[in-house]
Amino acid sequence: MIQPELKAYRRCSDRHVLVLETNLTYVEKCQIFHYADLIRKASNELTGIMKKRYDQLVRTKRYRKLKSLYKKYKDADNKKALKDVCDQMKEMQKQYDVTWDYCRTSMITYWKEIWNRCRICTNESGGCISWNRKMSLFRWRNDSF
Repeated sequence: MIQPELKAYRRCSDRHVLVLETNLTYVEKCQIFHYADLIRKASNELTGIMKKRYDQLVRTKRYRKLKSLYKKYKDADNKKALKDVCDQMKEMQKQYDVTWDYCRTSMITYWKEIWNRCRICTNESGGCISWNRKMSLFRWRNDSF
């Protein structure tokens, strides 16, 4: 059961904080915060892309018609017609890349790479990253994989 104070905080906060104790140098802490910032930026970019694509999808005449048919068949309990409409809507969503699979596959490379960097930085694999300038993730990607 979640504590009432924590529930109240989560209601007010748009972010959640994970607190960990570890022995990291200042540079390693900066690197981890840098990676967290990269994840945030990539997620925000993906959210913007998905919002634009969804807006394009909703503006189409065919999708609006399918939405009205969906409401009509749902109210009438016509399951066969409702399934056909759902299949057509899913097909359109795939065409416009507005699916969970697209989000997952587009972000998975960033998450894997950044997680590996954090793991290296916390010395699970031994060693540390040499990091000389902001946004040098692309240089690391080319050199290390």
